[in-house]
Amino acid sequence: MAEPLKKGERYRCPKDECGCEIEVTKGADNCPAEHPQPPKCCCGCDMVKVS
Repeated sequence: MAEPLKKGERYRCPKDECGCEIEVTKGADNCPAEHPQPPKCCCGCDMVKVS
């Protein structure tokens, strides 16, 4: 299970042909942690935390 997003974390799409990457600039402090999900890429894949 994923944790709520935190400032400074980077996520990358696992598909080499996509290459999308995001950096969290504001964390989700008030997000309920019952069922957090990893961020989704525009191509539909779950993004992978890289930092």
